[in-house]
Amino acid sequence: RDRAIAADAAPSGMVSGNTLVNQWNKPIAVSGDANGDIIIHETGLPRGACARMVTAVPSYSSVAINGTTLTAPVDPGSVASACQAGSNNSLGFTYTRAGVGCTGSARACQRAGLGG
Repeated sequence: RDRAIAADAAPSGMVSGNTLVNQWNKPIAVSGDANGDIIIHETGLPRGACARMVTAVPSYSSVAINGTTLTAPVDPGSVASACQAGSNNSLGFTYTRAGVGCTGSARACQRAGLGG
């Protein structure tokens, strides 16, 4: 079972059984790395949604778009170039612990066992 679901840290509209899902009903994975960074990865995004999401989501340190990693702040042209997988774009947002990731004030991350 996903740790964010187990910690009741996910909105009910984003839960399908034991899986976090996006609005296209594709899986969302939340993980941590050895540095304490949090990575949120989702797939199945249409091209336009991919670009809008990358430019609208705040506070990440980097984003991997279909295997291309961009460091924040991102260039909109680079984002548009990377979001070219039709209706199946993949995004992986990395939030650094030292910056804006799961810090002591991020209670949902703490409950999910993702840092803090």
